[in-house]
Amino acid sequence: MNSLAFDTHAFVKRLTQAGMNAEQAEALVEYQAELINGSLANKEDIEKLRLATERDMEKLRLTTEKSIEKLRLETKRDIEALKTEMHKMELRLTLRLSSVIIVTVGLFATLVKLLP
Repeated sequence: MNSLAFDTHAFVKRLTQAGMNAEQAEALVEYQAELINGSLANKEDIEKLRLATERDMEKLRLTTEKSIEKLRLETKRDIEALKTEMHKMELRLTLRLSSVIIVTVGLFATLVKLLP
């Protein structure tokens, strides 16, 4: 149990000087001491909170690391997929450009034959 942070005897004395009978003053001070002790954190409470916080921080760190690794792998996969798609587009454009060149050369050859 926590030690009381104030002088209970002085508190009882002050209450009795203000007109409260000694029995009532002692009961009130005792109840006040219980309330204070119930709301104050002791070294054990603080240590439990520290340990719980450390555990939570470690869980958060591990979860964050896993999430980052998952995102890294997904990003790497997405980049590879984009590279593949870009390569396919490059091939399609090369084929279309080649077709345009062939048609242009064919037209040019035809025009050269037809012209005197």
